[in-house]
Amino acid sequence: MIIRADKKEQLTPIQFYIDEELSVKDAVKIMGMNVTASLVSVEPMQGEAKVNYRVNYNVIYKGEDGYSSQEFSYTRSAIVKALSITAKSDLHLNVSVINNEYVGTTNVQTRTMLEICGYVIVNVHVDSVLPEGAVVKKSTTNVECIDVIRESEFATESERSIKGKVEKILCNNSQIVVKSVATATEICHISGECHTYLIYVTDGNIQSVTFTSPFETEILCPSIKDGDRVYLTGRVVANSVTLVSDDEDTILKFDTVISLKGYSVRVEEIEVVEDAYTPGKECEMAFEEVVVENNVCVTREDERVTGSFIIEEDMPRIRSLVCVCPPSIGAINVMMDGGLFVEGVISAEVIYICPEESINRVLVELPYRFNLTNDFTCTDNLSATAVVTSFNAKVRHNDEIEVVAEISFSVFGSTDRTVKFMTGYSEICDKEVSDIAISLYIARREETLWDVAKALDTEESTLIELNPELTLPLTGGERILFYRPLTE
Repeated sequence: MIIRADKKEQLTPIQFYIDEELSVKDAVKIMGMNVTASLVSVEPMQGEAKVNYRVNYNVIYKGEDGYSSQEFSYTRSAIVKALSITAKSDLHLNVSVINNEYVGTTNVQTRTMLEICGYVIVNVHVDSVLPEGAVVKKSTTNVECIDVIRESEFATESERSIKGKVEKILCNNSQIVVKSVATATEICHISGECHTYLIYVTDGNIQSVTFTSPFETEILCPSIKDGDRVYLTGRVVANSVTLVSDDEDTILKFDTVISLKGYSVRVEEIEVVEDAYTPGKECEMAFEEVVVENNVCVTREDERVTGSFIIEEDMPRIRSLVCVCPPSIGAINVMMDGGLFVEGVISAEVIYICPEESINRVLVELPYRFNLTNDFTCTDNLSATAVVTSFNAKVRHNDEIEVVAEISFSVFGSTDRTVKFMTGYSEICDKEVSDIAISLYIARREETLWDVAKALDTEESTLIELNPELTLPLTGGERILFYRPLTE
């Protein structure tokens, strides 16, 4: 009997730097840079996987003709190692930008730190045996079967308006938050939000705005059954913005392609053979212990971060803020410390005007630490993802920038346990028969009637028939008689 006992194994994140040189020939001053990374493909092998990813640089600059932007894209690869990876493994990985530094104007030198993290679905199949003709001790237990939900894409449209005439879009950065997933047979109904950061030019000035667009969709999943739990993540594959202007406002039309993928978890009750014997026979048994996921926990929480940032003394002073570049959230540390905590740093470049009318920029970093919940029973394989859904800044006195940000967290965890399966049973030879006709057995504490029957090399039904006064379950101290037929 083949038993499935799957597991989602969290991979150890890897962090590394990449260096690039970007040629921005028309630049007089670099205003900001938005760097994003996306997965291209994964090539699993034995013990490792080659991860092909793409890094996109969007350089916002001021040239002789005003504000403009230029995009650069590079495809690179990295190796992720784990003993559980095989050539047939299903890996769900994410490539994210932890931080980015750059210097220069027309020749911009960049150093970007990337992180690759994710998990691998480990499919465990155990060939468990049920001995025929033997006396068997069984118990029931739950195991979780995990099915991969392949990447599925859908398109969505939305419109937004901005006061004034928008001349051009300099930066368009969108991220997805999956809010809920409801399941029916072979169908997942998903609701979520698309958060889009825009930097644009209006009346010759640079500005920024954030839009939130809710969406709902259904995807077909042949492996899904009623009662399955489904966990999905989303990303924007493509997003185009069309400007439709009138006399007063600018209408922005968004055409967005969103990709969703993840996995489903189904709990199945199975019977496990704990022990077995054949009366009158010497037997040999083989067992295999398998670590399985006992429970999967997921929590989704929205949190607000507030704080302030004072620019360094050697930097130009602030008269007023112009715009905020798309924020990034670095590596997330998730831990159990009397509750479920997440901590890390949010950062964003803020463009501002100096008292002498020149334009400058500063990287604003805001640390955070949240207790998401005290009720989180899954302490293994902890991991977290987060999306900054809004980031607002305003200037205070003494060159202080006040920041208010909102983050949507998704935290995953599980609990592991070991299940022992019988994988082999054979009868070796006849057992030597005792020459004592009557045996008196005194039950020990925590012993069951099955334990007594095995010790006396008989069956439970025989002991009940010979000892009709027995009360079950045994509590210890019971005197149990067994009459053994003897042959000459």
